[in-house]
Amino acid sequence: MSASTNLVLLRGRACLQCRSKRKKCDAAKPVCGPCMKSASRGKICTYRTQATTTKVDTLTARVDKLDAGIRDLRSTLIPVAGSEPSSSSSFFAAAARKSPMTTVPPRVLRPGPLDVPVSLRDPTVTLFKQKHLHSKIRDALVNVFVGQCQSTYFTEWNVDRFWATYKLPPSDPESLHPAMLDAMCLLACLHGPLKWRSYEPLFWARLQRSLYDSLANADRLLDFIRASALGAVYCLVKGRYVEGQNRFSVITHFAVVCGLHQIDTYDLASLKVSPLIRRPRDLVDLGDLIYVWWYIFCCDRIAAMLMKSPATISQDDKTVTTMWPCALSDYANEHVTATVCSGLSTAWSLDPRTMSENYDNVYTFQTKGFAILYYAAALAAHTKEGEGSADDIDTVIRGVSLLSDSMKLYRQRVCPNLDHLRKEEGPGHDEILVLAMTLVYAGLIQLYNMLPNQDTVVYTKRLEVARACACLAAEASGVSPKLLHVIIHLPWNSAYEVLAWEYIQLIRSNDKVGAADVRADLDGLMDSYKIYAQYYYFKPIPLVHEQISRFKIHTNEFTQD
Repeated sequence: MSASTNLVLLRGRACLQCRSKRKKCDAAKPVCGPCMKSASRGKICTYRTQATTTKVDTLTARVDKLDAGIRDLRSTLIPVAGSEPSSSSSFFAAAARKSPMTTVPPRVLRPGPLDVPVSLRDPTVTLFKQKHLHSKIRDALVNVFVGQCQSTYFTEWNVDRFWATYKLPPSDPESLHPAMLDAMCLLACLHGPLKWRSYEPLFWARLQRSLYDSLANADRLLDFIRASALGAVYCLVKGRYVEGQNRFSVITHFAVVCGLHQIDTYDLASLKVSPLIRRPRDLVDLGDLIYVWWYIFCCDRIAAMLMKSPATISQDDKTVTTMWPCALSDYANEHVTATVCSGLSTAWSLDPRTMSENYDNVYTFQTKGFAILYYAAALAAHTKEGEGSADDIDTVIRGVSLLSDSMKLYRQRVCPNLDHLRKEEGPGHDEILVLAMTLVYAGLIQLYNMLPNQDTVVYTKRLEVARACACLAAEASGVSPKLLHVIIHLPWNSAYEVLAWEYIQLIRSNDKVGAADVRADLDGLMDSYKIYAQYYYFKPIPLVHEQISRFKIHTNEFTQD
């Protein structure tokens, strides 16, 4: 056999006659070997012309066309991803830019299995790029916020008006600004299923962008104020106290510029508000403005107490004249018009003319509670025992005691038995009342601490208040952990301190009966701390553990695991 017969014939090179007869063809030209041996002696040996195409040629052309399409598609997908060069396609793109070789064959740049848009690999990128969230995602999170978070973070507004605004299309100028929705979704991630918490960075990033857009365009700035406050609350919850306080300080100053601190009349025509925000159309809108101001005021004081630093608005600031909040229903039915206007300067006033029946509600109680506790804590930080003006402190104590008595009478009348789902006043009512009473108890303890400790009357009253605070904590936590506000551990600390020192003194004096009674109150308060820690996944802040461990009473029983 000749050497030529050992050659492997390339596919598709045989003559047409050999192909039709399925013979082995040596592709010799002008006549192949098999045809030369045939009877016709090669007269019918023909080959395909250049124009003739085969299936292989068709597939090869299709592959080349797809390669070109992939290169074009990749050039558009990489910018859409808007991400860091983390994929193989971005690696190839960077290599192509750095390499001096510009004639790399197209197939070398063929995408690998990971060369897909970033939005397909990480859905959060798509959610970030969307200015308006998909309704299914947004509705689920907003419902969680309104149902579980609104009372927890004491954000109040007219619910019917809120939902009417919420349902408006995003293009409507009366609709909620995306910043407000992003803030609500961010806090909802803390209270939904565990998997939701992985989306916190996404909504935090969305919130920063939407806040910038709102401020840059002076677009729905009341929503900007609300959303900024909720973002600052998120910082406090996550333990970023410095950032949270700074944000509250900035937004408080901005609210003052907008005139929210001087809403001192129900006459809408003479209301002093900045043109930066839309003037209230009715008393419902006016009530929302009042609630926004006091919300910022209270949160700013929370941040100040956490940081042990001055609040943005001092207690004796005469420029703050915004009225105390009334029940939301009173704005809708216009009952507030019969209310005597009074603001911050009447937090513990002894003048009954500065109060009215409409101010006898949990929202006013809560707001005054924050004002009282911060005032007492700030005063105590600058006044050593027995060095303050006893007359001035006694006047404040009498005013705060009257407020405490009003709260007790209100509770006897409205909710003698606590319920976290009270239908008459709405969910969250009892939780707010428990917090308000606890704040006032803690404020009274701080005020009593500034009087001489040798005064047996003062000593006895302070102990009574501490025990009442511990009793309320045990009652609320025994009903439902939902009655425990997210910052209720702060005022609890004052009661624990008083009870702990009393217990130590009784042990030293060998008063076993008295020590057992106080220990029961301490244990009840300790159980409330534990229930609180189990209900909120972020656990009590380190200040709680520090407060408890220094007395070495429950050190081994309370952990933050």
